[in-house]
Order: sequence, then C-alpha cells, then structure tokens
Amino acid sequence: MKINVPEPDMDFYSVPDTGPAKVIHGHIRVSQLEDVIREDNPGIVTWLRNPVDRVISNYYFSMQRIREGKAVERKSNTIAFSLPEYAALDENRNKASWFLEGIRLEELFFVGLYEEFMSDIGRLGNMLGWDGNHKVPHRKSSSSFIENNDCTTQFSDINAEMKKEIATLNSIDVALYEEALRLRNKT
Repeated sequence: MKINVPEPDMDFYSVPDTGPAKVIHGHIRVSQLEDVIREDNPGIVTWLRNPVDRVISNYYFSMQRIREGKAVERKSNTIAFSLPEYAALDENRNKASWFLEGIRLEELFFVGLYEEFMSDIGRLGNMLGWDGNHKVPHRKSSSSFIENNDCTTQFSDINAEMKKEIATLNSIDVALYEEALRLRNKT
C-alpha cells in the first residue's frame, strides 16, 4: 500500500508500497486514509484528551516552539496571543473531531484516553496480545515551560471562566470526548 500523507504545514510525502498497511501512526486525518481503510481494513487506534486540557497544552507547546524558533512562520504572529485568543483561532478548535471526521468512535479498534495513558496502554497491549512487558515512555515535553515562561497567559491565570470559554469553542470535541467516556464505561 502506498500512502501519500500531508504533514501539517508540509508538502505531501510518500510512503513506499510495502503491501497491506499494518500500522500507520501520526497526526493523520481519517479522510486521508480512506483508500487504506477501504483496501486493508486496519484496526484504527486513537487517543483523545479532555478538549480544554488539550487546548491549554497546545497553547503552551505552540508558544514554546515559537520562542525556540521551531514554529512554522504563520504561527509566529501568535507569539503575544493570550490563551483565549489562541483558543478562538479556527485552526485550534475541535481538532480531535477534525482528525476523526468520517468515522464513529464505535468503528475504531481502540480509543485511549490521555488521562488514562498508562492503563490504556495496558488495555491496548492486551487487545493486541503483547507479552505484558510493554513499556511505553510518555514524555511531557512542555511541562517545565508551562511553569516558567513569558506567555501572555500564565498557567496560574487560567480560571473557570477561561476553561468554560474554551469548552464552548470546542463543543464538538467536548461531545466526542463525552461519547468516548460513555463507551469506555460500557466495557
């Protein structure tokens, strides 16, 4: 199967044809994998995070990348944005739903939750028949930056009103996350 996948902010790149897809990993929209899904019927795994926490984390990650000179040029103009300004940008809203557009959670092989990462890795490992010795490093690369930065919105400034505004801006992702919680509680 040969796959042409655009990385965010990059041109298309090709993966050599190596036969049926077994694993595809990355920030890839389901709609970009329609041919693979149709031809190979792979089990699709996704990870969801509380949408409000995701936006907050993405804000600090983006601000850190800008300050380190690692952000794409179009993001550089957001360097002085507050968290609410960043959250209001269309490109930062309902990201999980955007990636999963065209497929229902029930159709996925596995839906993991970021907040339950280690236990969900265990659950996924059991479903995949791993030997039980699976250790997956989980690094939070922007943790120290969140606590020590020059961002317009400091972490200590984030209040219930801001979180409510972010939730409203991400109402589709909030509904998706709540659906994932409901499905998780059924099992």
